[in-house]
Amino acid sequence: MLEGGDAATRLVLHRSDYANWVATPNGQPLRIDTATLAHHRMFIGLAPRDGVIELAYRRRPVDVIGPA
Repeated sequence: MLEGGDAATRLVLHRSDYANWVATPNGQPLRIDTATLAHHRMFIGLAPRDGVIELAYRRRPVDVIGPA
C-alpha cells in the first residue's frame, strides 16, 4: 500500500523494463518508464499513486510462438 506520494515521487523497481510489464494501481493503468539505478538505465520506474499497485508481466502470442 502506497500513501503520500506527490508529482515528484518515483518508485524504482529492480526489474528489467521489458515492454510486457503492466502496472495497475487500484485497477487503473499506470505508465511505466525506464529508470536508472546505480548508473544502469534498465529498470522499471513508476510515478506511483496512492493505493495498491499490481505489477504483472503479460505474455503476448508473439512472445511464445515467435514472429511469422
